[in-house]
Amino acid sequence: MQAELKKEGQNGEHMFNGILSSVAAGRAVSTVAPLASNIDYNLHQYEQAESIMYDKLRILDHPIRVLAGKDSCERNRQFLGTVAELIDAALAGKSGNRPLCYVYDSKFNTLTLEHTEKVKTTEVKVRGVKGDSLIEKKYENLLAADFLSAEPATGKKTYFTILVGTEGDLRGVPVQIRYQPNWWFQIVLNLH
Repeated sequence: MQAELKKEGQNGEHMFNGILSSVAAGRAVSTVAPLASNIDYNLHQYEQAESIMYDKLRILDHPIRVLAGKDSCERNRQFLGTVAELIDAALAGKSGNRPLCYVYDSKFNTLTLEHTEKVKTTEVKVRGVKGDSLIEKKYENLLAADFLSAEPATGKKTYFTILVGTEGDLRGVPVQIRYQPNWWFQIVLNLH
């Protein structure tokens, strides 16, 4: 990553990857394309980057991956739709440890809601670089949902936790997501 950042700084060129997928029951098609840009896009510039990426994908000569047949997922759901489905089931008291398949980049994956736990109250405090308060919020009556995402072909497993509201306007809304890719690095996303 450091080498990539140094290269970007010297050349003024930023590298991104775009993925375009189409998923239907029993079939998925995906292609991935690199994009070099003189703009270091952020999430607020998504629409601008999206149109440039679509133009790049239209003239792409990269291979298109197709997932069909016995290795496919009969559900035509993607990752976020599967997360939402499992959270809705947990909030309705119908959660089980059954894995649901989803497709990402024409690869068959499974998502399992492994454990849920009621959280009476939690406080979120996020400070800025200068110590100023960016977020200071107290949430009540949450559900902590522990997930496992697995890619059967490679054996890769990813664990993450989502705290969701259980009532009112926050019912089903993630107020915090925790992901720890290794022992020394944890990402915490908070509702703002």
